Amino acid sequence: MKKQILLMVSILGLCACATWQQQQVDWRGRNFDDYVQSKGVPTSKYSLQNGNTVYSFKTMCRYANMMGETHVTVGADNLIMSVSTPTKCPSYYESSEYTLDQIYQQGQQRQAQLELEKSERAQKIKTLEGALRGVDMSISYDKNNVGYAQSDLDFATKWGNEESRAKAERELKEAQNKLREEEQRKAEWERELQELKSRQYR
Repeated sequence: MKKQILLMVSILGLCACATWQQQQVDWRGRNFDDYVQSKGVPTSKYSLQNGNTVYSFKTMCRYANMMGETHVTVGADNLIMSVSTPTKCPSYYESSEYTLDQIYQQGQQRQAQLELEKSERAQKIKTLEGALRGVDMSISYDKNNVGYAQSDLDFATKWGNEESRAKAERELKEAQNKLREEEQRKAEWERELQELKSRQYR
């Protein structure tokens, strides 16, 4: 339930951010009087040689607590031809909002990575614990084989049968080597399991 709530909050936050970042009204082609009634009286104007007029408006920057200047080009028919982005105002990608968004996204990605690592660790622990149970059974079996091979060697030595004695020595050596390999494998898996269980996530 807690994860579902966090997911809903994240979605709402991203939707709100996307809505905030939408472009403002496109004034091109509209009557300049509408712009003045909406934005206020221009602070200055400049007449271009082609008959158009550029009006300047002081505008509060969208992503910073400072003033910028917007230039509105108006044609002879009093229709708006273009509205510039406020000069001296930082863009969204230069703002603290963008920085916070980046930090939030990095945090979400890190959290997802941690969850994945924890899941993989749990699966590895489960696999290693099963493997250790299996290797314990192999070690027990190999110990019995070493005991049998040692008995065969003792018997062949007692009765002086060189051929049987050589065969028993080979079998004993093979059984001991196999037991040693299984014990080494168990030690490696136990170290890996201990490291996994003691791993800390931050």
